[in-house]
Amino acid sequence: MRIYLFFCIAINGKLISKMGFMGRITDSLNKIDNSKQNIDELYSVFYSIDELSIPIVRFFLGKDEFVLRLRINPKKEELEYVSDLTYPPYNVCRNFGRANIPYNSLFYCCYQTLEPNAVYSRILALLETSSFLKDASSKGIERSTLSKWVIKEPLELLMMPFYAQYSRPNPLIDKIQEAWNKRVISEKVNEEGLELMNYMSQELGREAPDNISYFKIANFIYYLLFINGKTKNVDGIIYPSVPAAGEGFNIVLKPASVDEKLQFDMASQMLLYKNGEDSYFKLMNHSIGNDANGKLIFSPMPVDNNENEKLRKYEGLSFVN
Repeated sequence: MRIYLFFCIAINGKLISKMGFMGRITDSLNKIDNSKQNIDELYSVFYSIDELSIPIVRFFLGKDEFVLRLRINPKKEELEYVSDLTYPPYNVCRNFGRANIPYNSLFYCCYQTLEPNAVYSRILALLETSSFLKDASSKGIERSTLSKWVIKEPLELLMMPFYAQYSRPNPLIDKIQEAWNKRVISEKVNEEGLELMNYMSQELGREAPDNISYFKIANFIYYLLFINGKTKNVDGIIYPSVPAAGEGFNIVLKPASVDEKLQFDMASQMLLYKNGEDSYFKLMNHSIGNDANGKLIFSPMPVDNNENEKLRKYEGLSFVN
């Protein structure tokens, strides 16, 4: 695993001796009503801080690492082409996501470190994607398609500090946070730049009841990735998975970086069996190539009698998609 961290902290402003405080930035952001979507009001806060004065971590993910992306299949449809599995067309991205504003197409994927007993990467991807899994009362079988993408050239990603509380944090989170805290205390960091990052890092790690709740954090990420002169050269952003309580990471990439730096490797069709609190995730097959029209060719997984026995409790369930 090749991970490199670079702490990008501007040497100006006042020394900060504590991590959390209330100030002008926090007051201004708290007064903004997400439901009103006042873009001018929000960006006036961003622009009030010199773009070089916002502290950030640059996180480099090395060549030959891989990420996983999972898509829930549309009802009665198959996802059989690589184009079905990459970033979506901009015109279908109509809502706010945790990291995207409407009509801003980004590539959401998952990354897991090689920690003992870490949650499987494909389970991490499912936790991030499936609302069916999160519904404790749901029953049925949900179809999804998982794709693996290999990194051809190192990815340069932004990473915020981890001021949100995660109940099962990946060990890398604690290491980075400790290094961040030491660096912030030892350097002269612009206090309002740090306050903005503190506020948004908590927004990034917050459970959201609806899409509009992402208004502030999604716009801040857009600002970092596409507007801010100090940070817009990066490929994307990485942050702990909120549904997985911090056990792994989400990565969100710009389409141009996907085209240039990722290589599609393989795909698998999956079934999630769910009967209330009980669930089982079954790997059905894996792709072995594609035909002359670019359609993926899938090879079934070997028969597993032990798995078939586990699935008996889910007999009689119907497909939900």
